[in-house]
Amino acid sequence: MKRTLSAVLLALILLFPAGAFAAPINLELALGVDVSGSVSSSEYTLQRDGYVNAFNNIASFGSFEPFAVTYYEWSSSNEQQQLVDWTLISTVADAQAFASVLSGVSRAFGGVTGVGAAINYGVSLFDNAYEGTRLVLDLSGDGSENDGGDVPGAVSAAESAGVTINGLPIGSSIADYYLNNVITSDGFIQAADDFDDFESAIALKLEREITEQIPTPEPTSIVLVLAGLLSVIGVRRMCR
Repeated sequence: MKRTLSAVLLALILLFPAGAFAAPINLELALGVDVSGSVSSSEYTLQRDGYVNAFNNIASFGSFEPFAVTYYEWSSSNEQQQLVDWTLISTVADAQAFASVLSGVSRAFGGVTGVGAAINYGVSLFDNAYEGTRLVLDLSGDGSENDGGDVPGAVSAAESAGVTINGLPIGSSIADYYLNNVITSDGFIQAADDFDDFESAIALKLEREITEQIPTPEPTSIVLVLAGLLSVIGVRRMCR
């Protein structure tokens, strides 16, 4: 009996490394913010503070399941930086702590606009310790690609990786570009008329993304292995 249990436990360890047993969450959300040269210092502050205020007031969204969020800034094709690491948000206090860290970041870049590279970088961030049912890349920006990146290829790769891209275009002139070129087939845009309108637009967008409820799947493979273990134990007892 002991040998049987030991063999099954060894199989579990080999099949499922320690990280595989992490509790799944409803959402992994990557926030990608355009900081290209067309964004002035005051406009940058409006963007950052829009996110800060939204997370400080997350209670107004209503109930939500735990989710993980990260924040990065992007500009030229070689300019992307993760400024706030993945953070688990289970409570209002968690969201406010994330907002506090975010309020202290400084602008990373100020180059041109590499949308395709920004998408590729954002997708790479989902290689992390979390297991989200939904993977959402939230990309804001005020301009179209002008740094030679392959935007359609980046969007296609995101879809293949199971990542949804939602867009927050800033300015009516760029809304159609985001709608037709940036978001994935299952994504949406929440346009801001200008940077002054950014805070209200991002609050609406985040509320929609964070409060969407999709049942978290059971870790089926682990259940099946445990069921097999119980069957073995039951058979051994019957044979005594």
